[in-house]
Amino acid sequence: SGFDEFHTDLRQLFRAMNCRKDKQKLTELMRDKLYSHLNEDTWDAIAVMTDNAALLQNKEAFRNTYGNQEGFNMCQALDELMADKMNEGILIGKHEGILIEKHEGILIGKREGKHEGILLEKQNSEAKIRTIISNMLAGGVSCENICRFLECDPSFVEQIRESIQ
Repeated sequence: SGFDEFHTDLRQLFRAMNCRKDKQKLTELMRDKLYSHLNEDTWDAIAVMTDNAALLQNKEAFRNTYGNQEGFNMCQALDELMADKMNEGILIGKHEGILIEKHEGILIGKREGKHEGILLEKQNSEAKIRTIISNMLAGGVSCENICRFLECDPSFVEQIRESIQ
């Protein structure tokens, strides 16, 4: 690039500014060893120019000593920030997955509950019909009339007659 004539941290700043709109290129650039020991002003300028508040907020965590000079390791900072964001994404994904599973569980529960309710209602209805038929038989109503009134099969009425004798 055209910034090689700069032999100070300005080179790193200009390179970062040149690709600040392309996160992939910026990430690749920050892996360059030249970014592993930046002075504080360059660190701050890159953080501001790339609109990366996390670099400003956490810069003390990346202070290092290179020879007898202090500096800041942007390579390490970006690796850690990306790992933090990845972990945050994983947690959000897990949370979303739990919510989806919970929602699916509720839907399944409602469906099963409705099915159980229908079965229970059917069982109760059948028990009521058996009671009605038993009472009609006890009252002397003929099998033919019971079948006509309740619209049921004569074999069902006979089955109930046998069970009450």
